[in-house]
Amino acid sequence: MMEKIKNINEVIYYLYQQEIVCSIRKHKATYFALRDEKIVAKSMNATYLIDEETLVELFEEEAFYLYEKQEEDASEEALLKDKEYYSWTHK
Repeated sequence: MMEKIKNINEVIYYLYQQEIVCSIRKHKATYFALRDEKIVAKSMNATYLIDEETLVELFEEEAFYLYEKQEEDASEEALLKDKEYYSWTHK
């Protein structure tokens, strides 16, 4: 489960710590990361470069979560299961 971020100031702190944060609205996620002093906001359909002021203006009331990468062991296990499943021959 992802850790909920308390407020927009904490969001900005995590971004400057090179973390990825996300906001989920209507089951659609938007991911935020800092790149070259600009904030990259990326969703399934679009990517935007915004500044800190715009982030606050547009997203101050949103709920944000600290993005947690899945552990490699878990994803490797999933890949092995997929490989096993797709190697079965169906008659």
